[in-house]
This record gives sequence, C-alpha cells and structure tokens, in this order.
Amino acid sequence: MAPESNQSDGGYFASDLRAFLRDFVSFAGRKGAVAAIFVVLGAVLEGLSLILQVPLLGIVIGSGLPSGRRRKTINGRCPASP
Repeated sequence: MAPESNQSDGGYFASDLRAFLRDFVSFAGRKGAVAAIFVVLGAVLEGLSLILQVPLLGIVIGSGLPSGRRRKTINGRCPASP
C-alpha cells in the first residue's frame, strides 16, 4: 500500500506544509522564519539572474555570422554563402 502523502490530488501536501511551517516557526522563532524567507527569495533571484545571463552571453559570444540587414544583403549578392 502506497503512503497517503503520495496521492496525485495533492490534498495532503498543503496540510503537511502547514504543519511543517508551524513547527519550524515554533522552533526557530521569528528570526528563523525571516531567515527562511530570505533564503527562498535569494534562490528565486539567483535563478532569475541565471536565466537573464543566457541572452547576454549570446550577445557577447555571438556566432560570428552576419545577421539582420547584413545577412539579407549578403544572401542577395551571393546566395551560396552560409
């Protein structure tokens, strides 16, 4: 028999989370809860910064191939170019 917390409806997750948070706050106090919020916010911001770095790296590294108007001009004059 599978544990009840693994059910697909997710009904037990919210109650388990509430119980965990209540126990965590009672153990760590207000400072611990504030620290946990900062940890979560830091993780979210770090993920966003990594996502935003991908396009910047694409600009910095580049492919070396012409793009935009230059690419259209080159293709118009020399269609066999890559």
